[in-house]
Amino acid sequence: MSRTDRITLTRRRLFDPLGPALGLREVPLATESPKPALAMFRHPRTERSPERQWPRERLRRVAAES
Repeated sequence: MSRTDRITLTRRRLFDPLGPALGLREVPLATESPKPALAMFRHPRTERSPERQWPRERLRRVAAES
């Protein structure tokens, strides 16, 4: 990722422990950013798949703690 021209916005608690180890650098935003909206998308045929329900539930819990 460090050699791409891609950018991302991420939370500091994720960037601080992982960013430098991945060769990423921090560039402050010029203005304050609004709190991002979170969404999960999935195909209807996998809606009831247990192996897909488990990570979705974990993501919901983590997002609720934020």
